[in-house]
Amino acid sequence: MNLRVVLFLGLAAAACSSDTNRALQNATGSGGGATGTTRTDGSAGTTPDSGEPGSGATGGGGSSSDNRDSGPVLEDAAVVADTSEPPLVDAEVGKPDAIESGPVPRDAPADVNGLGVPSFIVVLGSSTAAGFGLTDPSTSWAQRYAAYLSTNLPGSRVTNLAVSGYTTFQVQPTGTMNPSGQPAVDPAHNITAAVDLHPDAIIVNLPSNDAAAGVPVDVTMANLQRVAATATQANILIWITTSQPRQLAPSGITLLFDLRDRVEQVFGDRALDFFTPLAAPDGTPLPMFNQGDGIHPSAEGQRLLFEQVRMAQLPVVIAQFGHTSRD
Repeated sequence: MNLRVVLFLGLAAAACSSDTNRALQNATGSGGGATGTTRTDGSAGTTPDSGEPGSGATGGGGSSSDNRDSGPVLEDAAVVADTSEPPLVDAEVGKPDAIESGPVPRDAPADVNGLGVPSFIVVLGSSTAAGFGLTDPSTSWAQRYAAYLSTNLPGSRVTNLAVSGYTTFQVQPTGTMNPSGQPAVDPAHNITAAVDLHPDAIIVNLPSNDAAAGVPVDVTMANLQRVAATATQANILIWITTSQPRQLAPSGITLLFDLRDRVEQVFGDRALDFFTPLAAPDGTPLPMFNQGDGIHPSAEGQRLLFEQVRMAQLPVVIAQFGHTSRD
């Protein structure tokens, strides 16, 4: 081989080495520019989204755009801790932000009949949920719902912690110091007691006692959001009923209207409309659905409230999200 051929082969080898080095630099990001992570949606970033569903405050499910396992696990499945936390609600804040509504769906148990899965529900509330004044307690919405679930989804059960006369103050988390002049927290019938039962979902029905006591809507909403945040932090789904019509002074009826609107705005599809079926246009109770005291629904009024709960299809949502608290 002559000298000219040797020189030519040497130059070609050097060029190939340079090209390879440049390609490696481009692939690894060396030689300038910060390296970063890429989410599964293709966007760059290093901080994963929470992936929790919204609701207006509590809307339906959504899925995370990062690689975390983003919701409750099924029984006998590998548990991946969800470190996201609900926003804190300051009792002094006039208009607290909306909370997230609960965990994000992951693989769910089979829903074989379109009604969902057998579910364990806990009810917090006052006289309406407790069935006050009914000749037959089984006609209350809560007991009707328990009977409906046990018939259509055998293995379901409902535990009712409602106490007549209660406001949103009594159901605050254990350890909460309520403002002076307000009733103390009842640790046997509050959100902490409900969470400790490890249900699949909680329903809160505190419709009018706050308004009757003149509690501002902002304060009532802060209380309800603190309750909901406690459930969410425990990975338990929660539904909040709106206010109900009640015979009050005009200022009190205004509070009921405003509370209805705020609950629907903040909790979205996790709000249960207990106002519309029972209310006249002026916000007072329709006589045919009231016991005659201007406060408590009759058996037929309770049936209408049961229908509102039934149509919300809690066991279907639970099937989508998995048995959140049993994992």
